[in-house]
Amino acid sequence: MYLDVSVWVAIVLAGVLGCVATGVAAQMAAGIPMKAVAGDPGKQLWSVIFAVPLPFLLSIGSVTVGAIVSYLVLMLAPTLASKFYFGPKQVPFQRLAVFNSVYAVVAIVVFIVVRHLV
Repeated sequence: MYLDVSVWVAIVLAGVLGCVATGVAAQMAAGIPMKAVAGDPGKQLWSVIFAVPLPFLLSIGSVTVGAIVSYLVLMLAPTLASKFYFGPKQVPFQRLAVFNSVYAVVAIVVFIVVRHLV
């Protein structure tokens, strides 16, 4: 599964575009400059790293179960990492979860679309 180059292309695009979508959501909802989120190479890198388990997660059970598990992991992992390690610790967990929900949905959709196109 991970030996296929198209899987890695899908992972990288899912992470990067998920990060950009999070930046857009943060700018629209909270006035946070998009560059602060999507323009940070470290955040882009971590967005790709968080997307690495997508092929495995999406293969769990049925399509629906895989999508739900993927969503939960891609929303919770960066939210917990932001809250307790990376991000601004004063931002409420719920707000981080909403922004990372955008990341999760976009990353999953981009991964699936790219895998079906390539």
